[in-house]
Amino acid sequence: MKKFLVLGIATLFVIAVGAVLMMSQTSDDYDYELPETKVGVILNGYIDNHALAQATYEGLEAVKDELNLNITYMENIYAGEEVRSSIETLIENGCTIIISTSHDYIEDTEFEAQQHADIYFLQLFGEKYYSNYTSYRARMYQISYLAGLVAGNETSTDKIGYLAAIPGYETLKIINAFTKGVRDINPYASVIVSYSGSWTDEDINTYATKELLDNNSDIDILAYYTDSLAPIEYADSVGIKTIGNIMDLSELYPDTILTSCIYNFEEFYRTELTLCIQQKLNGSYTWGGIDTEVVSLAPLSDNNRNKISSQMLTAEKQGLMASGKWDVYKDKIRDNHQIIRLYDGEWMSDYTILNEMDWYIDGVELYEVK
Repeated sequence: MKKFLVLGIATLFVIAVGAVLMMSQTSDDYDYELPETKVGVILNGYIDNHALAQATYEGLEAVKDELNLNITYMENIYAGEEVRSSIETLIENGCTIIISTSHDYIEDTEFEAQQHADIYFLQLFGEKYYSNYTSYRARMYQISYLAGLVAGNETSTDKIGYLAAIPGYETLKIINAFTKGVRDINPYASVIVSYSGSWTDEDINTYATKELLDNNSDIDILAYYTDSLAPIEYADSVGIKTIGNIMDLSELYPDTILTSCIYNFEEFYRTELTLCIQQKLNGSYTWGGIDTEVVSLAPLSDNNRNKISSQMLTAEKQGLMASGKWDVYKDKIRDNHQIIRLYDGEWMSDYTILNEMDWYIDGVELYEVK
């Protein structure tokens, strides 16, 4: 009996000591590391282009070590067969996640996703989703509205230029939001919109910008929606104030920049790639806004004559959008033919913003490049 009692006490002692030792250990005592995951990224530019390719690169690099990612970037890939062959190459090299980053890649990436059910796909600007395919975009129109407030408060001529790549729902919701911002603070201003026909071609975008500015000499601010720096480059060279796109461009154009509309992909990639690594991703459609900080307005530069009032205006509207109490496409809106598109108290649906906005808001004037 005594032997069993002693043995029992000894056993309890050992268990107690072990428990104390385990409790004294911290997470730092365990050198656990996520298994390496190979990720392939298709880009329509170079990773140092100060545009969408670089914004994607910086977002991924910010989470690379944390998630133990081995990332292969395929730069300056043209739409069509090159997209499909690039994806096939990445998969053959062991990539289990593919990130596609251009409007022009959507059709080919969807095709590849259906051929490779065991591979996860993330498609920027996409609209569909499958079990292994997630479409993601950001509500950049919210930031474009804020930039419009800045431009409308700053213009001296009431004429603001806007150079865009290709007309379409994606582009019109950005232009209309910008123009709404301009007109909300300056109802006498107008936005003169022109299209280059290319997202990335430097020569084409330079020519289109020059044509727009040369033939509308009263324009004193230029905004743009392309994946090329050519519009802001040319505007800066002739002393026109500018609104940057995709990244904070204040260091590149310190003499003319007013502010920039920025993508912040880090948190999105952290969330979605973690789901992929855990094999928990169930394809979805993600449209993050100002409340998620996936988009933001860069600090206003000292080139703003009305900097303080613009800061107050943008802060107020940003707070309302982040809280969900207001959005750009809420309340009465007329198009540039004076047709009412939205009535007081109404909210425009996401479906309409994405798929039915084939009109320009009041305040837009079109200029066709010759």
